[in-house]
Amino acid sequence: MRSSVEEIRAQRNRVLNETTGTWYKSWFPRVAEANGRRFLHDLDDVKDHRADRTTDLSYLVYRQLLLPFGEWAEKVQAARNQYARAHSLPTKSKPLNWEDTQAATLQEQVANE
Repeated sequence: MRSSVEEIRAQRNRVLNETTGTWYKSWFPRVAEANGRRFLHDLDDVKDHRADRTTDLSYLVYRQLLLPFGEWAEKVQAARNQYARAHSLPTKSKPLNWEDTQAATLQEQVANE
């Protein structure tokens, strides 16, 4: 069974990956290096957009990645485990990598449900 935090991360990653797939149907992907050329951000004197600084579409979820959701989930799990130890219940150790933007595979999604 998936926790709410894992579901939020999975939904975010699914939307990001679907958006990336749709975007790359009509645009060539920007990559860090291709054909001997390297990606170079040319700073603009007037504006500076995060989208210009990244080679992928991760800027779309940048604000979510700034949230300390991973830390919060660890603190909630620590409090839950403290209660579990005090009442002779099994503890859980399931880390959450909030910054991971890769979509889970279908097998992982089925296994967690």
